[in-house]
Amino acid sequence: MKRHPALLSLLLAFVLLVGCGILPGKPVTLREFLSNDQFDAFAAGVDSGEDLPYQLFFYGANGTTDTIDDQTFVIQAWDRLCNMEISPREAQDATGKAGDLLFSFMWEDGRSYTFSFLTSDFFLDPYDVPHEITNPEHMAMLLTSLINYRDHQIEMAEAQAAKGKQITLVDGNIFSWDVDGDGTDETFSVTYHDNGDEAPNQIEIQGVSSWYGSTWIDAAYSITDMYARSDDQGPYLYVDYTWGDYWGHDNPGFCEIRLQDGVLVTIY
Repeated sequence: MKRHPALLSLLLAFVLLVGCGILPGKPVTLREFLSNDQFDAFAAGVDSGEDLPYQLFFYGANGTTDTIDDQTFVIQAWDRLCNMEISPREAQDATGKAGDLLFSFMWEDGRSYTFSFLTSDFFLDPYDVPHEITNPEHMAMLLTSLINYRDHQIEMAEAQAAKGKQITLVDGNIFSWDVDGDGTDETFSVTYHDNGDEAPNQIEIQGVSSWYGSTWIDAAYSITDMYARSDDQGPYLYVDYTWGDYWGHDNPGFCEIRLQDGVLVTIY
């Protein structure tokens, strides 16, 4: 009997797909489609929590790049990609350029695994063969979560910039701050004055490394936070503190410490 090579090749491909649990045309998850020793080892490590990627690098064809270190988000992105469904057949109408979207997961020992896409509609297999994504809403959710994450990080960075550089008290009474904006920090001390006899306490701030006099925060009992900021008048110290009197002193307050004519002053 004459054998037809093309028919034999088609039958062999069908047998291999069925043997892997993948039927021609039936949607499969990327986890099923990519199953091999290497990928399964990565997936098993993530599932067990014993071998987790620490970083995700994202690239978009419009030039967008992001490196994400938030492991919760990294693992969430891995799971969404693994559960994304594609057609096991090669897409005939795919358009775009290879690597339009890349999701590269990195492990601390240098290992990595990359999911590559031809636009947001087609997955590229390891041989750069495009496969249609059959549940595009999953890709939309992943990209939306990525955009929301980026926006949140930008908002946090902008909020922190507006807040200024946080100043840390060493041993509760020493801190460094560039009071005159010359690029070099000066050292200051904080002294808590308990005035007794039911009189409100005070906090004194004075220069240690250079003389700037002393300035006082009246009716103040503790410093909550300090931030180095700057405006059109120059550098200043924003101070959050608690204030009150002998009977109660948990009220939140704030003030500014500035340098005026070479001397520290407190502005409420």
